This record gives sequence, structure tokens and C-alpha cells, in this order.
Amino acid sequence: MPKATAHKSLSVEGTTPRAGVPYSLRSIVNGARKKIQDALLVASAMTSTNHDKGPSSGVTATVTTTSADDAEQLTGAANTTTSQTAAAPPSGGKEVREYPPSKYGFHELATKKKIVEGDFLKIPLVHGRNPSLPDPDFVLVEYRGHNQANKRAFDWILKTSPPVNCTAVGPKMLMQILDRNDIHGYDSRQFPNTAEILRNGHSLGSITEIKEQIVSTRNRNKAAKINSTSIAQYTINEISKRCRRTSAPASASSKLPPGHAPSAQLPPAENMVNLLFPNPSSPTQLISTRPPGALPVFTPTSSPELDNLLSTFRSTVFLPSHLISAQRTLLYRPKNHPLLTNPDEPATVKLGNEVLPLQPLNHLRDEPATRSTFARILALMTEGRDWANLPGFLEGLVVAKRRLKSQQLEKMVRRANMCGRQGVVLVCLQRVERTGVGLWDGEVVRECMRGAVMRAQEGGWAQEAVEGGWKLARAYWELMWMKTHTKAGGANGRMMPDVMGVMVLMSAARVVKAKESTEERMAELETFVQRLLGLWGTVDFGDEASSWHEANRKLLNWAPVLRGMQLAQKVLGKDSKLGSELGAKAHNDLEPMVLKALATVYAHKAEEGSRRGISLHEDLAQADL
Repeated sequence: MPKATAHKSLSVEGTTPRAGVPYSLRSIVNGARKKIQDALLVASAMTSTNHDKGPSSGVTATVTTTSADDAEQLTGAANTTTSQTAAAPPSGGKEVREYPPSKYGFHELATKKKIVEGDFLKIPLVHGRNPSLPDPDFVLVEYRGHNQANKRAFDWILKTSPPVNCTAVGPKMLMQILDRNDIHGYDSRQFPNTAEILRNGHSLGSITEIKEQIVSTRNRNKAAKINSTSIAQYTINEISKRCRRTSAPASASSKLPPGHAPSAQLPPAENMVNLLFPNPSSPTQLISTRPPGALPVFTPTSSPELDNLLSTFRSTVFLPSHLISAQRTLLYRPKNHPLLTNPDEPATVKLGNEVLPLQPLNHLRDEPATRSTFARILALMTEGRDWANLPGFLEGLVVAKRRLKSQQLEKMVRRANMCGRQGVVLVCLQRVERTGVGLWDGEVVRECMRGAVMRAQEGGWAQEAVEGGWKLARAYWELMWMKTHTKAGGANGRMMPDVMGVMVLMSAARVVKAKESTEERMAELETFVQRLLGLWGTVDFGDEASSWHEANRKLLNWAPVLRGMQLAQKVLGKDSKLGSELGAKAHNDLEPMVLKALATVYAHKAEEGSRRGISLHEDLAQADL
């Protein structure tokens, strides 16, 4: 095979949510260990028996009569039954059975068609004779199929004088029915070993023997596929079969590994990768049920360090999150690493249209810390091409189940605003289900609205800058009404007075800068003013700020609101009902709090931290509005 087509591939498609194939390597091994041992033991015993003792051994019986419906004929025929002596028990005189008789019932016999309607169950009375029966040495019970009322139960006819109809779930209940009909003398402990199934006058064997035939057939089929005692080899086959559950329907031969006929042996254990990652041209191409979407692709940035961090996250965090659990086990378990480091046959995986190499990973050594690395990534993002990678990075974190704190998302929005990349924030919010950034966080909402003010501020409050800020604020406002941006226990930006104050500021500035008819814009302004006045009763200005940090935050939140109320009063008219009410609220309630916070921040030196609140207040006071 050409080397170019020898890679192992996985096509990531489908839309099933984070589910993945619900089978882990550990669960398969634990469930398969005893099955392998049983299959090999039974196969070995069958092989030696076939060569040394003939085709079968055990207890068999033949009834010479040709009628199974007549109890008296069966009674006479039972006396002529011949049997062979069973194999001697192991040393010590104690018989060892692989399948305890207590687990035997009628369900599997009926399911496997080993007992059908019209068959008889012959129960020997080994501990005493019963003169009331046609034959005092045994009792006959005719099988009549599943019970119509209870599908777990079976109907029987007890061949007594007169016959008795009865329903039993298993041998234990059948023995209770015998007791209620004064039939005694059977061996309750050896019931499955002594009770025989009769069909057309011939014995099919005891319940135990028939059940062991079923188990032997099942194990013989498994043993035909297992040519080694390696548990890993059986595990490989199980993974391969279960991973292909979501693939396209194929013939029965497609249940085997690609390229193997139904009668072929399994490949050696070292070819585990070939089973988990078959060739793309195979008709049994694996289809992952991981979350939809290809692996995030990052464009070159202005910083080599930033490129390295993004690449590291992509290969060590995002790539494993797009694989099923069995494939992730190959990456993380040291015993599987030789399968990935073979230079002659490198392991790869196909995600979407991209073929990626697979390398051994260690959770502690190779995977970077999420929060500290994210902080460093934000610090390195300065240009537009750097920020273009942010939405894809956040989507990768969501798929990998890496969560960011609320403070980190707030810082992300703040950094984007300072770099003039509010559009990137809007893209992340529009993809809320994939990025995990939503407007249910109050501080994120405030930073977003602050970004709309900064957009107009950067343009000197010119008409185009004001219009851009208004469109951005309006886009945030519309997102607040979407269900995807609401969460139980989260903030509701539509009910936050400081958020509504920004909408008043931007709509009032839009009216002031308008060069055409302002009727529609005036109507919008009045709507937002009425909303703000309706929420004013919920405003809690709190006590006087105890630190300059708290005072600075109050300036950031309320300085735009104060300027917006003053500008709206000017636009609406001081004598109008809305204008007068708005002016009273601003003068009596809001302005004193803002002036106190401003004095607190001015009292501290700039070296102690950023004075964003003062900068914003001064710019709004000097704006040409």
C-alpha cells in the first residue's frame, strides 16, 4: 500500500450533542475479561473432546414411543430410557459447574427456540413415589407458550387427573405449583439437572444440558475469532464494532475490521490504531459523534509567542476534545504510546478536511493551564489579526469543557474595547451557544455598553462615530431579548438602570447629530427615557465609596447615565413632562453621588491604578453634544 494512503483517519461529522460513543476502553476490558477466559476455556475443552471422546458427552436419553400427547405411553416409554454415564467430576469428588443451576430458567430456552409449544417437561420424583400420578416415579408438564397477560411468564398443563392449567415464571415457581398440587418427591436442588425436555417422544436433555449447549455455541463463535489469550486483542475488536455503530449500513462482513473476510483471523494487538482509525477509503469510515464543527483554525498573528500558545492549545486541548473516548485513551495511556510513535506508520486523524498527526500526551506535562494562558493571550493581542482568532479560541474552549471565570470574560471585553475591537465582542455574543460568552453576566453587559460609548468617544463624537456607537449599543440591546442570552440566576440587562442610561445617552446624541428628520429618533429617545424612569425606583446607589477602586467603578457605571439624562432633558425640553422629571432625578439623586465618587478618585495618585472613571467623565463633560 502506498505510504500516502496508509494513515489512520477519523471523519468528524454528525450533530449528536457531546455524547460520543458511550463505551470506554476500561468498561470494555472489565466486561470482556471473564468472557475471554470463558470462551477460551470452552473452546479448549471442546477441541480436546472432539479429538479424544467423540462429538458429544454427557447424559442423553431416548424414548421409544412415537406419541408425546399420551401421558400413559410416555410413562411406559420412560421405563425403556437408556443413558450414558456422565463425565466423572474433578478430583475431590465435588462436581464443578461453570454455570450455576440456580441461574437457569425457561426464558432463554424459549428465546433460543430450544423449547416450543407442545414439548413436555419430565420431572423425576427421586425422593419418593406419588401413587396419585399415572406413573409414580415422575410427573409430566406440557409447555403451552408465553402467557398472554404476563410476557415474562409461561403457561403449562400439569398432567394429573384431571389436568391442571398453571402459569410459572421459572423453575422455582413451577416447583411451588407442584407443592400446591400435592406432588412431592422431586429434588429441588437438582431440578434443572434432573428435569428433561421431551419432544415427539425423544429426550432433548435436561434443562442444564440444553442451557450449556446454548452457552457452548455462543462461546464457540467467539472462540473462532479469538486466537490468543490477549485481552487487548479482544478489546480492539469490541472497540472497532462499537465505533462503527454510527457508520453507514453495510453487509454482514463489514462487522469485521476493514480488509478482513468473515473467516479471517483478527490482526495482532499492535494494530490497534488500524482498527480505531481505518483508511479513509474504507466503507466502514468512522463517524465521530462529538460536537459538530471542525478543529479551530488560527491565522498568523503579530506575536510569535501568541502563535505558539494558540498552536499548543490546538494540538493538546482542542484536538483530543474532538475524539471519542477510545481514541483519547490512545493519546493519554503510556502503554499505548508506542503505537503512536512508530516512524514507519505514523498515526493521524481526519477532522473535517484536515489530517492531523496524533502524538502521546500527558495531562499534567503537556496541557497548558486554561486561565493563566488565556490572560497571557489577551495581553498579547494588539492588532486586528490577533483578535480575529478570539472567537475560534473560545469555541475550542467550550468543546474542550474549559471554563473561564466571569472576571476573565469581563477583562476580555474590556481589553477588546480598549483596542477598538468591539466588533469581535459582538461576534462572540452572536455565537453564544458556541463561545459561551453571554449577556447573563451583569459586568459583561456593562463593559459591552461601555464599549458603545467608547466607539463614539474614539471618533470625537462626530456624526459617523455617534451613529457607529448607537448601532453597536442597539445590537447589544437586541441580543438581550434573545433566550440564548438569559440564564436562571443571571442578570437581565433590560432591567439594569445603568444599561438603560447608556441607551438614553446614545439615542439622545443621535438626535443631536441628526441632519434630517428626527421624529423617529425622538420617539426612540422617549421610549428609552420612559424605561429609565420606570426603573429608577430600583436604583441602589449604596453608601459612600470606601475605596478609590469602588468610586472609580461607580464613575464608570453612572457617568454615562448622568450625561445621557442631561442631554435628553436638553433635547426633550426642560418644561416637558419627561424633561422635568428626568432633570429632577439627575440633579437630586445621581449628580451628588457622581461628584462624591469623583472627589474620592481625585484624592489618590495615578500610580495606584488606572483612572478610567475620571477619563470617561471628563471626556463626556467635554463632548461636543
